[in-house]
Amino acid sequence: MHQIGGIKIPHTATNDKERKPVRLPLGLVEEVDRIVKKYSYYGNRQQFIESALREKIEKVRSIEAGLPHEVEKHP
Repeated sequence: MHQIGGIKIPHTATNDKERKPVRLPLGLVEEVDRIVKKYSYYGNRQQFIESALREKIEKVRSIEAGLPHEVEKHP
């Protein structure tokens, strides 16, 4: 389990065989690839996207728990 701010989010297990394909806009994937290539913090596209999803889930769980959070502005 990955835990930040008291919220548990499961890590992706290396032996986890169950996956769901997801379609993403090409421009978004290209931007992720650019970032992954430029900054070696994330090993690959998959790790970057999984980390981003964990962060979003963590934020939503904080909101649901009534914890203070920043409000996102959408265009």
